Amino acid sequence: MRGIGRPLRLRRLHLHRWVWHPVTYSGGSSLLQPADVDAAVMDWNNAQGRVPLTAQVGAPNDLQISDKPLGQYTYGLTTVFGQICDPNCFNKIMDCNGACLNSSAIYYVTVNLDTTEITNEANALSMAGLSTSPAAGAAYTLRPELGNALSLAHPLVLTEICSATQDVMMSGSVGIVCGVTAPTSCDTTVMNNVYSSSPGYCSPSDTASCSGTCS
Repeated sequence: MRGIGRPLRLRRLHLHRWVWHPVTYSGGSSLLQPADVDAAVMDWNNAQGRVPLTAQVGAPNDLQISDKPLGQYTYGLTTVFGQICDPNCFNKIMDCNGACLNSSAIYYVTVNLDTTEITNEANALSMAGLSTSPAAGAAYTLRPELGNALSLAHPLVLTEICSATQDVMMSGSVGIVCGVTAPTSCDTTVMNNVYSSSPGYCSPSDTASCSGTCS
């Protein structure tokens, strides 16, 4: 974690981007083995190379994954924090790569999974004839939440039929039903549109330091 600020609404995720790479992550879910979390991350790293995710243990991280009750029919939630209330480095230049630490940047993200709601959904799908375990449901839920963490949003118009399900960012269980359980080439295209190139490199061990001014 290199900075923390005010959370930003998911609808505005496409306007906010990471300004360094790699993005470090840690944590997990009681429904998932550590290898399952790493597999979800690797799916995104294989689909895009602009903002690689890398595991880091024993230090503050950019992305924290954990379980949290979210309410009925809410399976996952991504919260993005920005620099707008960090007086130390807001509108200053990041020393490690020269990026501007302004209000359009992402600095810290939390991903929460609701294990109770995910288990209820998996049981409902199984009763409908689609054999789904809570672990499989959590693994599916984590993937679009990681997309949110990378600054991708869910489609604003949802046509929940398989022929229209072209990417993993579709909300709800339609991805499981239609077999779209990992990022696709459509997700890659959107990532390349959001990030025309990789943000500058900063070592995960760097502490937050800044200088000068920018906007």
